[in-house]
Amino acid sequence: MPQVDFLISNDGHHAAMLQPVVHALATRPDYQCRIISLCEFRGIRSPAERFQMQRMAFVRVLPFRFRSSSAGRQTGRAESRRTREFVRWLSWHLLLKQPLQARFATKPDLVVLPNDAAFPYNRIARVLHARSIPFLLVQEGIRFPLPAADGQEIYGRGGAAAIAAWGETSAAYFRQQGVPEDKIHLTGNPRFDAISTTDWQAEANRLTARWNWGPKNLLLLSNPIDDQGFCTTQEKLDLIRRFVTEIAPLFDDPGFHLIIKLHGRESVRDFEALVNGLPVATFELKNSLTKQTVEDAVEQYKRDRELFKQLMDNESFRRWLTDTVFGLTYEKSASSPYSPDYAGR
Repeated sequence: MPQVDFLISNDGHHAAMLQPVVHALATRPDYQCRIISLCEFRGIRSPAERFQMQRMAFVRVLPFRFRSSSAGRQTGRAESRRTREFVRWLSWHLLLKQPLQARFATKPDLVVLPNDAAFPYNRIARVLHARSIPFLLVQEGIRFPLPAADGQEIYGRGGAAAIAAWGETSAAYFRQQGVPEDKIHLTGNPRFDAISTTDWQAEANRLTARWNWGPKNLLLLSNPIDDQGFCTTQEKLDLIRRFVTEIAPLFDDPGFHLIIKLHGRESVRDFEALVNGLPVATFELKNSLTKQTVEDAVEQYKRDRELFKQLMDNESFRRWLTDTVFGLTYEKSASSPYSPDYAGR
């Protein structure tokens, strides 16, 4: 009976993307499936409950949560990258290499990976190659060339036996990386099926009512493009600053709000000067995507009272942190970031 192993390291999009596939295979008597979870290595609890079915094995590589999620300061500086690479090398050899090799001691017929370039998947791909175990790369996100990427660390170049691509544009990306045409298969993404059936207008109405937003809201989705090598952190901030300056007349309308959503690797400190004196809300992801809760947010503010003071001194600056959409609203009357006076707790 063919055995298919699925590796995940995120209980959000990895689980949502692979769960329908795993369920479909698990209903067939001619396949044996196993989920190998690296979630604890990312500081996330493994979503074992999402894969509870007959003939399905669920294995945690680590029995404990190794670290918190990746939210925090950006890591685009050279010294930060060197430190990060050393920590990765150390964690691979001390925590991951031996347990993973043990999992693959009995060769599966196929391993399904969501990534072949990002750590630790790049190293896992090498282990699979060394053991002559084929793997299927299932596209997990929008793909584009990174200007500072090492040739060995480019998504799609890990030597997959086949690639499941979202669509023709994604297939074109993989062709640019030298992947043979016969290895690229247009499969879509099961996660999109759920997204397409969600009533997003109802969710938007709920959020607008919850946070008392006006009818005119502009959402800016930031991204660590500096960490990816497209520019420096300062160049990215200058770009956003120019954008905020150019839309300044919009702030004359009291019903207008600019909402900035930060990536998990971005820091609110980098954006303070941009939003000072403007009716802007910043969202630093404290939700199911980064596995951080309100308690994580409170601890962050406990460690940074000066930042909290700056936020409270700004009349128009509101900071939301929640478990579901960003959780608690700090009001200016709050005497401390962890006092019982804050709203929304």
